[in-house]
Amino acid sequence: ANVASTIADSPDHEVLETMVGAAGLVDTLTGAGLFTVFAPTDTAIDAVEDGLKAKLNSGDAQWTPLLQEVLKYHVLEKTDAAVKAADLRLVATDFETLANDVLTIRST
Repeated sequence: ANVASTIADSPDHEVLETMVGAAGLVDTLTGAGLFTVFAPTDTAIDAVEDGLKAKLNSGDAQWTPLLQEVLKYHVLEKTDAAVKAADLRLVATDFETLANDVLTIRST
């Protein structure tokens, strides 16, 4: 299975599935590569401020770049191995997101 189909099969990620499609990221998440997605549930997305949520879910092309950027911050790609929970237990671990930014995870 790929990430896009896993999201599509989850009853807790219906809004995310719609957003991934609207952002044009389905092909990316079904393509070659190993991805780790910090997938917000429908409940988490519901907690986003109403004005921003409305813009991101509007389907309006002017908001597509912002939607893509937000979603790409939730995706890590590793070509050598998928991110595993064991990777996250290190003192500090840096991962590059699909948004080309570094996500640093520090254990406490």
